[in-house]
Amino acid sequence: MLNQSLPGADWLQPAGADCTACSGSQVRQLTLSSKVLDLNDAFNTYNAQEQVLGDFLEAQKALFFAITSEGIKAELTTYKANLEQRIFEEVFGPDFYEIMCEAKWLKGQKLEKVLLSMKDKALSVFGIAEEINGHQTKTAVDLYQWIEKTIGEIRALLSAIRKLTFKLPPESYAAVYEKQSKHIDMESILNFYNDKILNVGKLSFKNYLAFGTRVVADFINKGVLRFAFRPTTEEIAEVDFERVRRHLPPDYEFKDFFIQHCAIFKKMAAWKGRTLVIDTKSYGKYMCLHRSKLTPEELLEFYKLEKLVAMINEAIRNLPPENKKEESDVAADDDYFVEKLGEALNEVEAYMWGQSAHAVLFCALRDHHGFTDNMSRYERIHEKLSEKRSLRWPCPKGTLRVAFGNNSYYKVSVTRWKDMDVPQRALALLDKFEAVFD
Repeated sequence: MLNQSLPGADWLQPAGADCTACSGSQVRQLTLSSKVLDLNDAFNTYNAQEQVLGDFLEAQKALFFAITSEGIKAELTTYKANLEQRIFEEVFGPDFYEIMCEAKWLKGQKLEKVLLSMKDKALSVFGIAEEINGHQTKTAVDLYQWIEKTIGEIRALLSAIRKLTFKLPPESYAAVYEKQSKHIDMESILNFYNDKILNVGKLSFKNYLAFGTRVVADFINKGVLRFAFRPTTEEIAEVDFERVRRHLPPDYEFKDFFIQHCAIFKKMAAWKGRTLVIDTKSYGKYMCLHRSKLTPEELLEFYKLEKLVAMINEAIRNLPPENKKEESDVAADDDYFVEKLGEALNEVEAYMWGQSAHAVLFCALRDHHGFTDNMSRYERIHEKLSEKRSLRWPCPKGTLRVAFGNNSYYKVSVTRWKDMDVPQRALALLDKFEAVFD
């Protein structure tokens, strides 16, 4: 809230407003952008009032604007300097600049008319010092010139900040997110996780998958992504809603916006095999853009989700061998996985040189996408695919075993292939598959 300690500042609150309506979880985050917008609202409120309450009150209100604008200018100056060093907690988004481009604070407004009507009237009679914060304030014209100069400087700062924001690399948003996440109270999140795990039953891959799906679904259902750019019809159509429902209770209630917000969330996260990886670059960017509009509780939901997903992924990686078999069974029987692999095969067939090239794809799935080292299951997936489409390079039983016997590098993680004497065609196929399978 703007400082209302100056005389006559109660006019900032619209008539009939109930202060209690601004309390609790719906309080807007007090960020720099919200302070600027509050100042804009204050100017608009004042300029919309037709009644002039006398020189004393009008002079005090003008002084309020001069001092408050000066304070905002100082904060913007600091923000700009920090932004140049890529130190920030929020960025001003397009909606902020859309409002500010339409802002009319002084020129042609009531405030200008009031101050110029007083002309050279001495402000000392209203209890205003002849100099404040280094600015001469002997007359109403002095006050007008102070406000005019400060508004011009604020506009120049916002223009410079906007240009700096455009140049911020994605990694900057990830760094901001990681820095802020270190201050999150992990105890409450860990307690939530442990309480849920106690009710999960057997600690199996399928149960962890269901738990992870529930955590993400609950996050999306909260509507915290409502400020994002609306997804296209094509992006919404790509949401596999049936796959989500399969891992949730039959009576789970989805909000009307759920599928649309799933499409938004897909831009912030990606599946690596059967584990969900949060993209902190896009995740952090959304939070920085909309920090002033999200409540503290809503901001916490972003950190909570990322931490819970990380804990679930770690638990899946630490499952004993018998559970790894279950994970592979789920992947092999998952129509979504089969369809996704089939689409990837269509894209990489031109890079394949024969049936043995399937070993490259198998290694990529094994090392980067959570697929277990089980050749027969990979070959069974291709049996499913051959029932649906014609494959240029089928993968019958025994194909992978022969390929592994002829090439020792298949037994080494693909992350090391570029440092080994691996044929260029295998590296090209690997890169292409990684690009299209994600």
